[in-house]
Amino acid sequence: MLLEPRFSNAVLKEAYLPTLEDALREGKALTPGSTSHSSARGDRSSAIAAWSAAVAALNDHLCQIQQQQSSEAASLGVILAGPTPIISNLACINRFAHWMLVPQAQLEQQTCLPGDLADRIRLSDQFGTLSLCDNDPLAAEQFCLVLTRQFCLVMLLDPRQSSEAFQYSFDPIVVERAWHTLRSRIVLREANHLDAIDQAVTPFAPIEPHYSTVMTFGQALLTHLQRHTEAVTRRAEEAAPSRSSRPPRPANVNLRALTGSHGTSSHRSVNPCPHDTAGSTTEPLTPPRETHLDLELLSALAHEVRTPLTTIQTLVKILLRRKTLAEDLRPWVEQIERECSDQIERFDLIFRAVEFETAQNDTSQVLLTKTPLKAAIDHCIPRWQKQASRRNLTLDIVLPQNMPQVVSDPSLLERILTNTIEHFTSQLPVGSNVRVEMLPAGNQLKLQLKSSAALDRPSQTNAAFVSSPLKAIGQLLTFQPETGSISLNLAVTKNIFQALGGKLTVRSRPQNGDVVTIFLPLE
Repeated sequence: MLLEPRFSNAVLKEAYLPTLEDALREGKALTPGSTSHSSARGDRSSAIAAWSAAVAALNDHLCQIQQQQSSEAASLGVILAGPTPIISNLACINRFAHWMLVPQAQLEQQTCLPGDLADRIRLSDQFGTLSLCDNDPLAAEQFCLVLTRQFCLVMLLDPRQSSEAFQYSFDPIVVERAWHTLRSRIVLREANHLDAIDQAVTPFAPIEPHYSTVMTFGQALLTHLQRHTEAVTRRAEEAAPSRSSRPPRPANVNLRALTGSHGTSSHRSVNPCPHDTAGSTTEPLTPPRETHLDLELLSALAHEVRTPLTTIQTLVKILLRRKTLAEDLRPWVEQIERECSDQIERFDLIFRAVEFETAQNDTSQVLLTKTPLKAAIDHCIPRWQKQASRRNLTLDIVLPQNMPQVVSDPSLLERILTNTIEHFTSQLPVGSNVRVEMLPAGNQLKLQLKSSAALDRPSQTNAAFVSSPLKAIGQLLTFQPETGSISLNLAVTKNIFQALGGKLTVRSRPQNGDVVTIFLPLE
């Protein structure tokens, strides 16, 4: 039986209640070497699909633990989840202490897991139910915290987030912060259950997992996600003939068919390619099927590349946290971690750009907030310097003494600035000088990129500007053949800066390269 709330909703609303998203974000900031901190960004349906695949992978792993244990009496772990349980195997559920945290209104409506009613009743009898206030921010999150003797894990699906909707972490520090976040709710609402839950949790202190556990989980997640993708694609293909008999309507890019979907959120049609001027302004925009396939393929590739990179990054971070790692190997392992981080962020930006383009540049996808520009630039400068050093470029960065705050999306701003620098420098010949300068411009901040020839070879530089053009790859990307550099094309980059409330302009100087100017709105 559920206990009556110890605090009213009004009192709870006034209290500061951290969410699991806070725990994941703060834990990552405090432990930059965190064991795993992955996310499915941008498209909501892909995040839901990733969550479902992660739940299936977790069930596989928990059942494997259960099968390896001979004793039937001992508990194998503790699971706290909400608003629905995550264990689906009835044979496995009795071996884990399982509590479900559910908003009070949902309890009153007797909301259960989808599926057969008899299975729902049998399953719901196997775990405890704890109530949350309806206006508790945690009620908007779908989550799961698992504590076992082999590993600890926290997973989160937060529909309120535009950039990191699905996240998970094996880091014991992050998991411990998540546990304290959930425990604070139990103290407020279900204090009489606290002793039993504390007693169940005590034997399973958060520990760092073996690297094989993280690798197995990542592989299982990919397998389940691929199965889901194939099933959705197959259903879409089977339904195609029936759709052909309907009246024609604007074509939508079914990004969900590749990334997975359990939802029914609206999906807008695609903008035509920025350089495509064909089509009537009075008819609905209906991009060709080739454009659909380009964007779908790019989205799928970005996801498939990013996920194994995250697994590699996780394993590398485990190595870095081990005291037994030889000091002469540490710099190499750190370099691997940095390269993984760079590529993960690159594919995050590509995935975000695909979502943005398929939603007709809908600016509601971008959440603007006050952004300390100094922190963002300081974080980006080492990467810019590395990009410049790879091509033997001289990078000169001139910043104002007092860096103002701008209105932007911090994560997206860092990524698109880095993409712009990479796009700009990829066209320059070896040995060029690059000047990055920031100046106030009324109620905006101006960031300008200029290049100049190396003093000892101006003629070579002028020729290179003409002979090294960028090549287009599909609708979103450009490729520099000489360097192998891939970046978002100029049109997509301009659209993203516009969504951030800013503006990007390019002034051509045939003998000296382009001048790129970015305007960002001040707070």
